[in-house]
Amino acid sequence: MARAQRRAPISPLEQYDPRFEGSSFSNQELAFLIEHLGEPAIVAMPPDEELPEGVNELAVGPVLDRTYGLEMYQQSLRDKHSDDTIMVWCGFEKLRAICRETLQWNAEVQELKRRTRGSAPELRRAAGAPSLHMWDPTTDVPYLYGVGADTDRVLTRLNADGTRTELHTELKNTGDGAIKSLAGVAAFIRSTSAAEQSSKLLQTPDELTIEEGESFGTVACPLCGKAETFEMLKSASKRMAINKILKHLDTEKVVKVNQHRLLSQRLKSGKAGSGKRRQVQVEP
Repeated sequence: MARAQRRAPISPLEQYDPRFEGSSFSNQELAFLIEHLGEPAIVAMPPDEELPEGVNELAVGPVLDRTYGLEMYQQSLRDKHSDDTIMVWCGFEKLRAICRETLQWNAEVQELKRRTRGSAPELRRAAGAPSLHMWDPTTDVPYLYGVGADTDRVLTRLNADGTRTELHTELKNTGDGAIKSLAGVAAFIRSTSAAEQSSKLLQTPDELTIEEGESFGTVACPLCGKAETFEMLKSASKRMAINKILKHLDTEKVVKVNQHRLLSQRLKSGKAGSGKRRQVQVEP
């Protein structure tokens, strides 16, 4: 009989975590978490003590144990590397802030429901779940699941200025200021404002410039103009010209270096265009 293979231990960071959402908990559970986050469930909920009314052990227990474990794992890494800046999860204060924001939002919604008694049915429905609606300012009509609104459940709260505050977070991130996409670590977007960052993204093309003539054509880098000529009747010649420009994108070290690398990545991903074609005569 074959011996069963031993499985390697799973890192705490490899375990799956559902997203922490404030609306998943009752008001009593939110208050309980604010007070007891940082304690394992056995300490926060001793077997010989009754839980406060409205607190479900099955709802708060897994959160308490999981976050306590993540905190202990993070502390072990800090001790091991003598580095108190290591962060492997969002932290207790991030969760407490979400709990407080959710409690405040729940109270505001209850007040809205009270103040809209006797109003039109669509307004009553919107007051019961404001974040699930989008208002058209020209008509003052709320649209359920409109653009920018929450879907299915409450994930944000509405602020007086029309912005939204998230009432959820992933456990395994680095808290405020976490980089949540690969674009965040690309050197080319290091700039002073979000507008400037967006502008740099838009200014980087996603395809090579290909000009075709009757006998000859060229493949050019749209960032610096470097071009390679190919023979129209020889597909291998065109492929060779394209490959030379692709290599150029990876090796350019003077002009718009980061944009060259980004264009290369876009082309390699298969999501970029195949090239702009213009029917012009190009002779060697």
